[in-house]
Amino acid sequence: MEAAADELGAGDERRSEVPSRLDQRSAAERRRSPRRLEAVPGQRTVLTDLADLEFEDPATVDDATPGRGEPVEYRSAGSFALCASRRRLECMAIAKQPVVVLDAPDAAELGQFYGKLLDWKVAVDEDGTWAEVTSDSWPPICIQQVEDYHAPSWPSQDHPQQMHLDVIVEDLEAAEAAVIEIGAGKAAEQPGETFRVFLDPAGHPFCLCRA
Repeated sequence: MEAAADELGAGDERRSEVPSRLDQRSAAERRRSPRRLEAVPGQRTVLTDLADLEFEDPATVDDATPGRGEPVEYRSAGSFALCASRRRLECMAIAKQPVVVLDAPDAAELGQFYGKLLDWKVAVDEDGTWAEVTSDSWPPICIQQVEDYHAPSWPSQDHPQQMHLDVIVEDLEAAEAAVIEIGAGKAAEQPGETFRVFLDPAGHPFCLCRA
């Protein structure tokens, strides 16, 4: 029993010497002889000292592509860190909070039109070349003033619309009269029965769609 205890004690001493030897290495020695941590299949690898790890070339990383719930086996802790970083990037959005920006010959005028259409607030820059139509819950509609503006020629593609707005209404007849009153024009071509196409004061098509 005493011999076994002595052997266990010696093992503890040998293990306790490892951190001290690592701490005594210079930064140059660490770079020349990086520490590699082998992940155990089915167990989680925890990285505690990235300064001691050698990150492998992404082209040589042998990362697995397991299904849900399957253990992942990595060649080294460096592979683990690189693969984890890749997965974080894959889950991140490239951008956020998209808004619609319309060209117009008069930004303030078009901003006021959409403000009345939606009952939203309108803010126009001091120079009048940028307007934002905003609500408390939806992304804004922005209008930028441009020179030599050419209105879309929908449905012709001579000057394509490229995009348009659809807005939901309860009563098509009542909504039609209301948008015409605030400055919209009704398009000559009406291809549907559950929606109607109009042109805003700058000539952009937009649709009133029955709820």
